[in-house]
Amino acid sequence: MALLPVAALDVEAAVIAALRPVVPAGTVVATEVPRTATGDLRFPARMVRVTRTGGALVSPAHDRQTVLVECWASSSTDAWALAGVCHQAMAGWSDELSAVAWLTHRAEWSGPVNYPDPRTAHARYQFVHELQVRAKE
Repeated sequence: MALLPVAALDVEAAVIAALRPVVPAGTVVATEVPRTATGDLRFPARMVRVTRTGGALVSPAHDRQTVLVECWASSSTDAWALAGVCHQAMAGWSDELSAVAWLTHRAEWSGPVNYPDPRTAHARYQFVHELQVRAKE
C-alpha cells in the first residue's frame, strides 16, 4: 500500500467514524446539518457536527489539526450529555484514529461549553480538540 500524503487524510471523516458507535442510537453525526428539499436547515432531535477549523502540516508525515465538535439536542441536559459522551470518547483516544491514520498527539483546547445556536430551538454544546495524525504505511 502506498503512503498517503498526510495532508490528504480526511480527519473529519475519521472523527465521525470513531464517534458514531459511542453516541446514542439515532444521533446524526456528520460535517453538515441536513437540509430540506428547499435548502432550509433541518436539525434532527440529536446531532453531532465535526468540523476541521484549522491546523498546519508540521512535517511531511504529520498534520496537526484543530477539530470543532458541536452537539445539539432538544434540551440543554441532553445536549450536555451528548457533548460529554463525545468529549470523553475523544479524551480516551490513543494511537489508532482510523484505518489509514495514526493519532500521534491529542490536546484539549476547550472542554464542552454552552454555545446557543440562534438558528434553532435546540440546545448546543461544543468543544475543540487538537489532533496530530500520521498516515499509516
